[in-house]
Amino acid sequence: MLLFFQSPDTQVWQNDYLQGTGCEMYTESLSPSFTGMTFPEASELCFTKLKLLLLAIEVRGIEAADTKISINPRGAKIQANTQGFFIAQSADEVKRAWYFCKACHEEVKDETLIKKCKCKNLATQQRNYTHDLERRKQ
Repeated sequence: MLLFFQSPDTQVWQNDYLQGTGCEMYTESLSPSFTGMTFPEASELCFTKLKLLLLAIEVRGIEAADTKISINPRGAKIQANTQGFFIAQSADEVKRAWYFCKACHEEVKDETLIKKCKCKNLATQQRNYTHDLERRKQ
C-alpha cells in the first residue's frame, strides 16, 4: 500500500491520478450476500456501497479443480465461495467484500463501518465456506 496525500494546490484529476498510482490488485472471497447476483450487480454494489473496484471473478467449471479467471463476465452469476479480483489501496479495504452482510450493512452509508458483523447467518455461511475450501483441497 502506498501512502497518498491530497494537495489543495493540485487539480482534482491530478489528485485522482496520484491516488490511483497507490492501488494494487487484491483477491478476496465474496461474502455469501453476493450469491445469486449477476457480475454487473455485484460490481455495482462493490463500487457504490463498498467503494471497491471489482474487475473479475474466479469461475468454476463442472469439476472443482477446473477454474478460470473471467474479467467482467456480463452473464455470470456469483456462486457461493466465489473469489473476486479487486483494484484497491489495501487488502484491508478489500476485506469489506468478505464482511459485507446484507442484513447488517444494507443501510450503512460509510464504507469504513463495514466490518465483521455479529450476524449468526453470515458467520454460519462463512464457516461453511471454510469447510468447503478444506474439502476441495483433499
